[in-house]
Amino acid sequence: MNKFFLVLLTAVSLFACQTDDFMYSEYDVYYKNAFQTSNGSVLESAAFVDSVAYISDDEISIKGSFEYAADDIIKYGHCWVEGNNIPVINKDSSNCTFFDDFVYSGDSYYSKIKNLKFENNYCIRSFIVTRSGKVGYNPSVTKVKTGIPHDKWNFAGAMSLAARADGVSIITVNDKNDTVTYFGLGRNASACFSDFFKFDNSHKVAEQLSNVRGRGSLIALWGAVGFYLNYVDDAKQKLTKIYVGCGCSTASDCTNENCSRNFYVYDIESNKWGDVYYDMEGVKNTADNMYPFMGQFRVGAVGFSIDKYGFVGLGKTVRNEYHSDFYVWKPRQDENGKVDPTRGYFEPQDAYFPAPGRSGSSVVIVDNVAYIIGGEMKDGYSDDVYQCRFTLPNQAAKDDVFKFAWKLIKKFPDGMNARAYGSAFAIGDYIFYGTGENYDGVKADMFKYDLTNNRIMMVSDYKNGLEEADPLDENILIAPGISRAFCINAGDRAYLGCGYFGDGDKLRNVDYVSKYTNALWCYRP
Repeated sequence: MNKFFLVLLTAVSLFACQTDDFMYSEYDVYYKNAFQTSNGSVLESAAFVDSVAYISDDEISIKGSFEYAADDIIKYGHCWVEGNNIPVINKDSSNCTFFDDFVYSGDSYYSKIKNLKFENNYCIRSFIVTRSGKVGYNPSVTKVKTGIPHDKWNFAGAMSLAARADGVSIITVNDKNDTVTYFGLGRNASACFSDFFKFDNSHKVAEQLSNVRGRGSLIALWGAVGFYLNYVDDAKQKLTKIYVGCGCSTASDCTNENCSRNFYVYDIESNKWGDVYYDMEGVKNTADNMYPFMGQFRVGAVGFSIDKYGFVGLGKTVRNEYHSDFYVWKPRQDENGKVDPTRGYFEPQDAYFPAPGRSGSSVVIVDNVAYIIGGEMKDGYSDDVYQCRFTLPNQAAKDDVFKFAWKLIKKFPDGMNARAYGSAFAIGDYIFYGTGENYDGVKADMFKYDLTNNRIMMVSDYKNGLEEADPLDENILIAPGISRAFCINAGDRAYLGCGYFGDGDKLRNVDYVSKYTNALWCYRP
């Protein structure tokens, strides 16, 4: 009886081994992570699961290890892909690292993957190349998300719009407490633009809106100014409007004839533009006062809104007359307090800017206080930070004047030159300002102003990624900074979009148009 069972057991065991040998190799049994080709064939070598050794906002270091390394391996490394797809080696091998030294079972290696997008998902896996040319992949895929940058500039891609500078950007906060930036217009060396966009913090993409239109045609401008109004009038009418105006309509050779005193109003709800018409109670509309803006035409002015009031001031004319005047938008209201957003005028304010007139200043609003920074003046550039506090109209006393109170509060920190056409934005209790231009060209340095402690500190320079280019390559644009860019606020971070690289020897043999960019760069404190 025992012999029978022994013979039977031996026969069953032999049959099982023969069946196993037929179905799979020993590598399938003992090495679950055997490298596999794209069509599923199993190679002799096997890998451990890859592990992340280091991760930042733009770099990942990942560890690969061999559970078993056959002697036919001639290359190995890691490949990766953006998103959640299975990574394979691209035709140009731009998405992989390569090692070619000999390996043994149990050996480990580290692949450094650089220049990645911040806060982005990637899939990574190790691979081998055999002497016969077969490529095998680790069947285990490692999913990784890059980190959040801090005090650092990161390239965020190119926007789907023409390269330009001198546009208008208007930072708003909607009823959902989301930060939304509206921007557009501008110029490059050969053209002005009429297109308009919004950057929604929730989606972090630029969405094209309807082009600026007025007087029956598209309106292309550079050096224009704008502001945002969001309030309910006395007749319970909800108003969410953007006003844009002034500026110049030709890319170069700006003259009195192509400078504007017109304004245009954009209705956010309907995505439509309309004209703004001069309308002042008791004053006849004549050729001299047909424009809603009652000051001189200008470029490089500043615009901002506080409560339900929109303001425009500063700037310069084509004759380089620098202005220090300010105006408040006064829309027409009927007897019930209903506002007509297309009719009204810009009323001059008594309190002018308390310093020489200037153009290219930047403005930031924090807690209903305006901060005006820098600027180009007749005799040079400014390194001032002025604070503008104001008193709302006292309706009970029938006082409808918006009163300004100006104060010089800071100078730029040591080592940072005066400048104009820079970028300014507020994040938390800090105001950030930098880039821009002066006599020496474009700038990259930036500071942050701590409003709580009244301190100014330098932060990381703006980087456009070109400072490491081959200095001997005359076809590569090397730009140390940026000027006249769109500033986009996105809650806990800011973006600079488009802009001008400037003139000088650092732009060797580069066509003039290419001094402008449509790139988008992100900064997070």
